[in-house]
Amino acid sequence: MVVDVNSAPEQVSAYVKEHAARGLDHVKELVGGEGEAVLSLIAGVSENEAAYSPAAGEFSISQVVQHLNGSIERGIERLKTLTSGRPFVYEGPRIGPGSIPPDAPKTFAAARDAFAKGVDAVMAVLDAADPKVGLDLTSEHATFGPFNWLEWAVYSHHVHPHDHVLQIVKIKEALERRRQRVQQVRAAIRDQTALPTAELKARLSRESDSILALSEGLSEEEASFSPAEGEWSVSLVMQHLVGGYQRNRERIALLSSGRPYAGPPPVPGTLPDKPLGSFAEVRRLFVEARDAILDLLEKAGPSANLELTTEHSAFGSMNWREWCVFTLDFHARDHRGQIEKIKTALEQGAGRA
Repeated sequence: MVVDVNSAPEQVSAYVKEHAARGLDHVKELVGGEGEAVLSLIAGVSENEAAYSPAAGEFSISQVVQHLNGSIERGIERLKTLTSGRPFVYEGPRIGPGSIPPDAPKTFAAARDAFAKGVDAVMAVLDAADPKVGLDLTSEHATFGPFNWLEWAVYSHHVHPHDHVLQIVKIKEALERRRQRVQQVRAAIRDQTALPTAELKARLSRESDSILALSEGLSEEEASFSPAEGEWSVSLVMQHLVGGYQRNRERIALLSSGRPYAGPPPVPGTLPDKPLGSFAEVRRLFVEARDAILDLLEKAGPSANLELTTEHSAFGSMNWREWCVFTLDFHARDHRGQIEKIKTALEQGAGRA
């Protein structure tokens, strides 16, 4: 089992030295195997999948590979110097955990190619190295102490990338969960669009009616309450929904009338450029934007222009009727749950006071 880089420094150092002591051929097997593991995991990953982050502040697959590329670049310089029998002292800026080179490739395809070339370059240095030369020279690791070049090969090109192999596995598992959820949502959206218009309109009113009921009677202070720093208030949630309703109405109006929509896909978490005013005004605009979509749904023929679609960043291409269902049901439902949690926090805060 490969040592966890977050283990005690003496454990990591002991693992590195143990495997380096087994000789160059063993180290080359470890290094080559780790490179192959990463390349196998990222083969076939699309640009969109590579950009996916499971949660705010967490790496995407693309960022993991960019980070590994930076580590390989620094590692090659160190290996070349030490294997030639010359001392190596890193004189660049301190590289913190999770660093990504500022000149990293712009696309995932380019980053993947750079990683493959980097692994080949590391193996070429090791292939050319004489295990009798330079092993008395060491270069300091900030956490794990001095390593000779064989030990650095074990750490930089086996232990460190293995940690990120596990990270990529977890991201891909999250991607699969998201893929399954997307399929479920798309199937549910299709089922709803098959309903007669009157029944569909009534169903799509339910989520917004629930949001209006939840927000009724809140004061300006209560509507502006945020459970924690950086989290939305009820007012901000509803302002987000108003903006989404208004933008999606434009999509729906164009597609339902037989005209293509060429605007950008929706951006998650968008708020209006300017606050929408008092909370009473926010609620009024919410109803107005909701009703504008329901009016389009009622006026457009249920089978008109369904061949025209426009892209959603997570759920793919949708026609105008699917956009109605997504906007007023699934998207609103997520934020209705958010409002319920905010109100619970608000009530608990009032109870403590």
